[in-house]
Amino acid sequence: MPHPLLRGTPLIHNIAIDPRNQNVVYMTATFGMAAGLLKTTDAGESWTATPLLGISSTDHLLIDPVQTDILYLRDTISESLHRSVDGGAHWAPVTGIPNPAGKVWSISIDRNVGKVAYARSAGVSGVNEAVYKSLDNGATWAVLAQTPSVRGGRIFADPRNTRNLVLTASGPCATGGGECGPYHSQDGGLTWKSQELRLNFGGLNGQGFGDVVYDPRTNSLYMSANLSGLGLVLTCNN
Repeated sequence: MPHPLLRGTPLIHNIAIDPRNQNVVYMTATFGMAAGLLKTTDAGESWTATPLLGISSTDHLLIDPVQTDILYLRDTISESLHRSVDGGAHWAPVTGIPNPAGKVWSISIDRNVGKVAYARSAGVSGVNEAVYKSLDNGATWAVLAQTPSVRGGRIFADPRNTRNLVLTASGPCATGGGECGPYHSQDGGLTWKSQELRLNFGGLNGQGFGDVVYDPRTNSLYMSANLSGLGLVLTCNN
């Protein structure tokens, strides 16, 4: 029987596949006003649904590459980070990030080493915006560096070399105004340098950058960009 809170057709938000067992797939979804986690252990033949109590909607779902029962998700409304250590059966807020705002914009996991995660925190009026690193599966966090004051920044750990981190910004990046980026760190987040990609094609100005994803087939990174409402995908060469 389906859970009474999770009835009807789900709206899928995120999908994550267990890197050690591809029969195990997780999806976050909303059922009307309720959020839930869908899980299959038989490659989609059957699914179980678990309500995500206290969570409204999600835009991140990540699995630790070694201890694959450890999952992370982000609530898009409260901008809070949540963690499960039992394969999604139970969830608890991540409280160890020492940020007065208590908000997280994004999270990335070192795909080569288990237990290592990075979180990009939201600040208050540009203060306390930072990148935090955890070495113990999200139990404790330490600040790496005061990062550029960018809106909606996404953090990404490059699986080809996880000392390479990329920080994107969703703010305007037209010539002459606003932050742009993306920002690149080659020392694990201790220092950052703007790549100064100011997009302008056919009179359309760039409005920031979004997600960065890795394609293992081509060993390439791809980054999304917003060009005055027109979506672009950029190939990152290094």
